[in-house]
Amino acid sequence: MKRKLLALMIVPMLMLVCGFALTGCGGKNGTNGTNGTDGKSAYQIWLDNGNTGTENDFLNWLKGQNGTNGTNGTNGTNGTDLTAHTHTFGGWKVFIQPTEIQDGYEIRTCSLCGHLEIRVSATAGLTFNAISGGYEITGYTGTSANVIIPATYNGLPVTHIQTGAFQDNIIIKNVTIPNSVTDIGQSAFQDCTELKSVIIFANVASIRALTFSGCTNLESIVIPESVTTIGNWAFNDCTKLAAIFYGGTDWDLVSIGTNNAPLASVDKYCGDEWHFVNGVPTPK
Repeated sequence: MKRKLLALMIVPMLMLVCGFALTGCGGKNGTNGTNGTDGKSAYQIWLDNGNTGTENDFLNWLKGQNGTNGTNGTNGTNGTDLTAHTHTFGGWKVFIQPTEIQDGYEIRTCSLCGHLEIRVSATAGLTFNAISGGYEITGYTGTSANVIIPATYNGLPVTHIQTGAFQDNIIIKNVTIPNSVTDIGQSAFQDCTELKSVIIFANVASIRALTFSGCTNLESIVIPESVTTIGNWAFNDCTKLAAIFYGGTDWDLVSIGTNNAPLASVDKYCGDEWHFVNGVPTPK
């Protein structure tokens, strides 16, 4: 029994010893192998397979054939018939402001077709009345102290200022009358006690009776050469009137009615003795 146990112990030990005896010491590293040959590009492989062409031809070849067409999209909604429609306009917008010597202009656009309309802009609050061949100013309900009367309204000339149109107005301070106006009615600006300056352009033939009577703050006025007569009381009580800028060369040619005492002592600048500076009449 003891011999068997001894044999069983000896056998594993011998196997272990033999295992160590069979393993050699570590050897030296072998030499590096030679480099492999360079690989070919996909384009070159394509050429080697019997194809011909440039690299762009190769890239197009890679894309493959065109696919089938997709299905048609749904139809869009019908557009607006612009051959006959009612314009839908927004509000008028000022794009050129009026000045003492130039009309202003406003535009509006149809939101459907883009149609553009343009009109001369007048000081807001002026009221108009259609007369033969044009329009006349009948009054003013605005709040601006600077009133610029337009040369045209609705495409027709503004030719008259009605009798008493601005009478007793205590807001206006500066008034510009364009050369389209040929007649200023009697008392048109009577008792406009805040009125300080007036510019009248050519074509008015006369300043009628009482036109500026009672304008106690009126300081200056431009009178065109076309004016040949000034009516009675036209400048009565214009006690602050200091300067007349006359378009003609000889003020004595103007016939002046009675009760216009302020005109006797006022400074008068005729012809080339004065000019406009930024829209303001100024002695040279």
